[in-house]
Amino acid sequence: MSRTRTLLEQYSVVDLFTMVYVAVDDYLQHSLEHHRFVLPDSRDQKASYSKLMTISLMGDLLAEPYSGDWFVWVKHEDATLFPSLPCRCQEERTVGYGLQAASSSTG
Repeated sequence: MSRTRTLLEQYSVVDLFTMVYVAVDDYLQHSLEHHRFVLPDSRDQKASYSKLMTISLMGDLLAEPYSGDWFVWVKHEDATLFPSLPCRCQEERTVGYGLQAASSSTG
């Protein structure tokens, strides 16, 4: 049985998104409070790093092969979870900055 099937038998997609979001947001908030890294801040950023990283991690967790298509699907299908998301290119840039900052703090 695949990891994805096992997860989806135990939890709804909304529950999985919620659990991953809480873990990511707690990690980022704790890391920022303890100055482990600094995330770039943009006035026109439409979604938080926590939301965008959650979407990326969920795509990986559910074995979605195309991250861009996954993001577009989430933006369209799960608008109640993420009512305001940026365009795909801004999402890729923002997630890239966040992952780069987080990985540099662990090395």
